[in-house]
Amino acid sequence: MTHLICVAKIHQLIASEIVMAGLGMLGPSNGKNGKNGKNGKNGKNGKDGDDGVFHAGGPSDTVLSYALLSSHQGITPVWDTAGLRPASAAGNEVGPEDSSDFRNFVHLEPLYREHLVDYRLLSLFKTLSLEPGEDISLFTRRKRTGPRRMRKPDPLFRLPLFNMDRATLEKQVAMIKTASLLREERLEEIVVQQTDIISFFGMINYLDADSTPYTVMLLYALLRLGTTLETPMKLFANAPRPIAVSAFVQPMIQTPTHASYPSGHAVEAYMIATVLYALSGAQPIGIMQSGPSKSFDVSTAFSDPGAPLMRLAARIAENRTVAGVHYPIDNFAGAGLGLAIGEYLVNALAGGKKTGSYRITPPDLADTFFEFETVTIGDATNPGAIEKTGKLNVDPDRTDPLLRQIWRRARREMITVAPAS
Repeated sequence: MTHLICVAKIHQLIASEIVMAGLGMLGPSNGKNGKNGKNGKNGKNGKDGDDGVFHAGGPSDTVLSYALLSSHQGITPVWDTAGLRPASAAGNEVGPEDSSDFRNFVHLEPLYREHLVDYRLLSLFKTLSLEPGEDISLFTRRKRTGPRRMRKPDPLFRLPLFNMDRATLEKQVAMIKTASLLREERLEEIVVQQTDIISFFGMINYLDADSTPYTVMLLYALLRLGTTLETPMKLFANAPRPIAVSAFVQPMIQTPTHASYPSGHAVEAYMIATVLYALSGAQPIGIMQSGPSKSFDVSTAFSDPGAPLMRLAARIAENRTVAGVHYPIDNFAGAGLGLAIGEYLVNALAGGKKTGSYRITPPDLADTFFEFETVTIGDATNPGAIEKTGKLNVDPDRTDPLLRQIWRRARREMITVAPAS
């Protein structure tokens, strides 16, 4: 009992130090751009030294360990010790031969590799459709087939503008009030996740800049892509943060300066969860298999035993509401956008032929608290929080071979071996 009391006191002391120090404690892991710690030219500062232990998202410390501990407890309702990972066929999958671009690419310093990957990923999308009075629409780049039509093609994701009336705002703020009861319990998670969400995914799939370099490269590129796509949406929607509508919200972390809708953390967490699930999946997809091309459907990630990646994505997003900087509706919008982008990128990079078109209907979600169980994918006949409205063709000519070669290597890094019977 005395030991437990001492541990509790140490925990409380560490928590109080976090509150006083704020982001200063996380400063050493911040890169040039600051947000995720590895976006900058110098990446994880100090990684080149001989000493120190690093997670995928930054240096190891007690605060991060407490954050990972509480996250594990929150996303692991049942631990099935018989539920071992299935063996992966990634080692036997076919793929494109290395291009001259890729052979040159591997010799570049990290900063220039990042720029090249970012440019090629962004080229898979059209410029955002941001027209006054219309929904925000994100379109993929693909060839037109058949005669030109007058109507616009279906978007990858449709995000309706949503001006909350007083009644809806009161409901959303009431849910923030309920979530705020979890602030002390999730303090370390919330503080660390301001600048690092990758380390949390490293709890579920082994991630290390040296051992899984292409996977880590791809995941950080997703963070940058998410920021690039979501920021214009936020500016256009211009939704006020919770602190702007109620003096009682009193966020436990600094409220960002950009608008609230959609949640960027939700976009990025669900993109990463989707791509990491596909990378580590036992079954090959697209051109990485012999025989007919097979497309990837993100709904399979929710049927995975325990769905740990999707549970983690939901918790990261939900933590932003707990902290007081996002409404639940922001997270539904971000989750839908992240799932749609993630599924499309998997199909584009792996060679799938089809990908889903998705949307959300904010008024239908105004009374719904955001959590793992409420993030459902449905269609016109079987409603869900996120509606799949159809399928889009994936243009194979739009995906640069360099991206497919990075995907193939990342896939091989995620190989799992069947246990001996």
